[in-house]
Amino acid sequence: LRALLAETVPSENDDVNLWWFGAIVYVIGSIFINLGSNLIRYSHERIKHFDVPPPIYKRYWWIFGFAIFGLGNVFNFVGFMFAAQSLLVALGSIQFVSNLIFARLVNKEPITTKAFVATTVIIIGNIIIVSTGNKTSDTYDLSQLLELFLRPAFLGYLITLIVCVIALQSTYWVFLYRYIPKTEVPNPLVLKFMPIAYAAVSAMVGTCSVTIGKALSGILLQALEPNTPGELRTVWPYMLLALFVGITAFWLYRMNTALRKYDAMFIIPVLQALWLLFAVLNGGIFYQEFADLSLLYNFLFGSGIVILLFGVSIFSPRVPDKETETDILVVSDHSTNADYSDEEK
Repeated sequence: LRALLAETVPSENDDVNLWWFGAIVYVIGSIFINLGSNLIRYSHERIKHFDVPPPIYKRYWWIFGFAIFGLGNVFNFVGFMFAAQSLLVALGSIQFVSNLIFARLVNKEPITTKAFVATTVIIIGNIIIVSTGNKTSDTYDLSQLLELFLRPAFLGYLITLIVCVIALQSTYWVFLYRYIPKTEVPNPLVLKFMPIAYAAVSAMVGTCSVTIGKALSGILLQALEPNTPGELRTVWPYMLLALFVGITAFWLYRMNTALRKYDAMFIIPVLQALWLLFAVLNGGIFYQEFADLSLLYNFLFGSGIVILLFGVSIFSPRVPDKETETDILVVSDHSTNADYSDEEK
């Protein structure tokens, strides 16, 4: 970073001038993440009908997809050093454009009129978010991060988030294990609710890794500056790192399962849109990124989020078979074990 920035590390006052650099890096990372997601989906499709899955080291497309996915997250981590979280995750809307391309080229899924319209609406919402969002990015030490965490506004938001996660996941399990097995023709609204609920819980928990990742990137950036406290020599950054890794692992597992269960053209945009929504809220509330915006800009920012959610609602999942929906979480995940080449198949 020192070499890249002419051997100078940006201070907090310089961040506003370098937000464009963070934005470019984050957009590149977002495209990589979407490509990796589609490659993972492609790997699941290749082995869907295998009776005996081969060993994991032969599942080449799955490994390659996760490598691209991981590289994209590294780019995003660097981007957080230079721009506000609420701005960068909104810029992730580029994934909705790339998803139309990658889902078609990689997974041979048709680009329907509904998918095109929904994607357009989502992009419009995100353009509004980017135009009115906060373009500054402060870095915080550990004591400042603790003060931000203990603020009543964030604690209230965190409690609300936990209640929503418990309610959605409990309802999902009730439908999965009690309602669907005992119903010949499940209500279509239930079948539409389940993937959205699954994605929402995944995003509510998974986006906490974004907030923690930005905190870690700030601590690392401060450590590069001379005459700063040696916070990397304490245990707390490494506890944050462990929490970051754990939440990221949860998100990857849930995303991997969602990609097996549902169409890539539907579930990837839903996952990304909900991820974007809660990552924006997390950053805006925790880092007080909404506080610097005027009333008009806050209204426009909120309008952009509403438009984004409307775009997500346009997507409709393909109705799964009853047995598929019921058994998907009961049967062990054989799809994580193998992938054959065309010759081996």
